Order: sequence, then structure tokens, then C-alpha cells
Amino acid sequence: MDQTITIGTLISGTLRDEDLLPAFADELVRVRASDTDHAILIDDARHPELFTTDTYTAADIVNDLMDALSEFAPAHIYFGSIDGDGSDFGWWGVTEYDCETVRIDDENVIDVDCQVHIHTNDHGNVTVSELRGAVIWSAV
Repeated sequence: MDQTITIGTLISGTLRDEDLLPAFADELVRVRASDTDHAILIDDARHPELFTTDTYTAADIVNDLMDALSEFAPAHIYFGSIDGDGSDFGWWGVTEYDCETVRIDDENVIDVDCQVHIHTNDHGNVTVSELRGAVIWSAV
């Protein structure tokens, strides 16, 4: 099973639950840690007509899938829509920090909470690494 997170679009140009449900469910199957994780949610997504009620809707399943996918995001990555285009869903890098950070210089920040080093060069390329140096993700 390929659990690699690739930064970029998973599905775009739609907000229809019937389009998002299978795309998000397939992505969750691809990245999840075991065959039992989120099995009920995946079943709900694949057969929403069986599981939705007046209080639990297809939109709720979409939101639950997005939350589940976010559980698998590495440091400074999120799953959701990209800023500026609410119908472009995928894995995106986070360059705004709401956690405790230490700025080393103009290009280097240590995220104390996540225990990672974030390097942003003068061209806007970002690399997030473990403090010992192993790259977690990078984007050019």
C-alpha cells in the first residue's frame, strides 16, 4: 500500500458530494495505516444513501473524511481546499505557523511543537525536515 503524501490536487472543480465522496474515500484507503482504520466511514462514503439521515448527511461524511485524511498529514501539511480555490482539494503545505516557533534567520524556523526545521529560500521553495535532518516534505 502506497502511503506517500503528494502535495497537490486530488480533485478539483467540484463541490458535489457525489464527486468528493469516492475521491476522498479512495485517498483514505490509500494512505490509512491499516485495513480496519476508518472502515465504517469508508463504507458510509461508498454508500451514502444507506447511511445518511436527516441528521447525518453526505456533507457530514465529506467533512468526516477530510478530518480522517488530516490525521495522516505530516508536519506542516493539511488536507483540504487550497486557499483561493474552495473547489481544489488535496494535500497542501502550511507556511503560516500557529505554534511555538524559533526564527533562526530569514530562511530558517524551528517549530518547537512539531520538532521540525522549516527552510524557505529566497525563491519561496520550502523544505520541512526532522531536527536531525531527514526531509519530511519539500515543495519547489
